[in-house]
Amino acid sequence: MVEYGQAEDEDRIKVNIHGVEYTISGDIDDDYVKRLAKYVDEKMWEVAESSALTSDTKIAVLVALNIANELFTMKQSNTRERKEATKKTKDLLEKIEDII
Repeated sequence: MVEYGQAEDEDRIKVNIHGVEYTISGDIDDDYVKRLAKYVDEKMWEVAESSALTSDTKIAVLVALNIANELFTMKQSNTRERKEATKKTKDLLEKIEDII
């Protein structure tokens, strides 16, 4: 899990998101944290540049909603694909059983 702040027994990494430096701690790969921070930073700048919002908090909330939407969409797609794969597998097994 990634946490904001400084834990004594965990690795810490500094990242910059939308002009603010954050110290992130957790038992997680530094490169992965940097990629996450870069993604959030890019989303923050996209929203800031494409809207009239000036509050970092409002920008962050809109970014959080957009990222949550991406996550929910991917989960729904993944569920649909799993159901399709399960059905195809069952159909193939039935065909194999018919042949045997």
